[in-house]
Amino acid sequence: MGVVVFDSDVLIGFLSGHDPHHEAAVERVRASLTPGTRRLLCAVNYAEILIGPIRAGVHERVKTMLVQFGIETVVVDMALAERAAVVRTRTNLKLPDAFALATVVDAEHRGAQDVRLESFDEKVINRTRPSAPPRGRRDQESRRCARPPIRALCSGLSLPEVALAGADTVPGRAIEWVTSPSRR
Repeated sequence: MGVVVFDSDVLIGFLSGHDPHHEAAVERVRASLTPGTRRLLCAVNYAEILIGPIRAGVHERVKTMLVQFGIETVVVDMALAERAAVVRTRTNLKLPDAFALATVVDAEHRGAQDVRLESFDEKVINRTRPSAPPRGRRDQESRRCARPPIRALCSGLSLPEVALAGADTVPGRAIEWVTSPSRR
């Protein structure tokens, strides 16, 4: 079973027919609807998505979209906040982007397979995969210049093992993450 984590820009593009990414966003959301695919959105990115609709008085449209497409909102707990802080520190990305990446790391940490981030932001996308070493440099210097894969962004951070409280997950509603010291 695959997991898709949405950055806010994809869902904003989906919701707005005037957005320059609207058509691409529709395709990405459609692609995520493959049976067996889990769709996640960090609560911080959910807040980003709500800003325009709240100003326009149509924020219920966002909630309807989340329920209709089975997009689960991941509640920010201390472990996710710590992961986002590490990602922010190591990448210099804006904090909401760091939360999107930390949600990917968090899903992988919890054992999810085939986790991918849907984003239009090149800075964010480039942080989800290692870069190729620059050409013409010696091997040692090239290794030093290459960016680590997203999983490595949070390596070395001592965080508690966590488990998903599966009984509390309902599409369009918040996911509750709980600490589980017995899970290793």
